[in-house]
Amino acid sequence: MRALLFTIWLNADKSVTATLTLLEQLAVAQFETVQQGGARMIRASLSGKSFDYELPANWGAFDFTEQIRLAYKCIKTGGTDGAEMTDAQLEAYVIDPNDEVTDTIIARINYNSNRY
Repeated sequence: MRALLFTIWLNADKSVTATLTLLEQLAVAQFETVQQGGARMIRASLSGKSFDYELPANWGAFDFTEQIRLAYKCIKTGGTDGAEMTDAQLEAYVIDPNDEVTDTIIARINYNSNRY
């Protein structure tokens, strides 16, 4: 979702208001789904800008819409004390300057020696 939000944020001139508008337009737009190399594509043209997204093989249109909803929710509630993000907060979120986002799984294993 962060990568999708990053793309939309850039196309929205790095503005929270414009990003929310594009997310809303994407959510209500009718998408043209085509087959290309076995991957489904979503194409939309919004505010004079074109968006092409390749969906993972196991995704449907509702999965894409859910990612848009999660991005919208993140902006609307991800600011200080649950408020809407500011432009600076959204920039920090999509850029991730402290490398807080990772795809590494960390597990804690507790070997209990008191088992019977």
